[in-house]
Amino acid sequence: MNLFFFDVVKADNTCWNLTLYAFQRLIILKPAISMLKTFLINNRSSRIHKKGEKLKELYPIANEWKVIKEMVKLLSPFESVTCLLNGITYPTIETEVAEIVEKQS
Repeated sequence: MNLFFFDVVKADNTCWNLTLYAFQRLIILKPAISMLKTFLINNRSSRIHKKGEKLKELYPIANEWKVIKEMVKLLSPFESVTCLLNGITYPTIETEVAEIVEKQS
């Protein structure tokens, strides 16, 4: 069994890529979240079962998973551009246009 440890992806209004990273992490963790949901719902303890029901309410439905995957596809091309622009002290239109043209090629 391979175990992976992840840092929490925290919201930050100044880092545009965090939404992408959160969606990517959610897709990676989907099987584990699903197993946890099933485990909690099947637990005989009413307190734990209630937590499973709450997780079931929050767990994305099939259509929502599709939207999450589409959002990853949509946001991924912007990641490298925003990383580049974050590293530039004074971004110019020349830099932005060059990156966008390169991404479209």
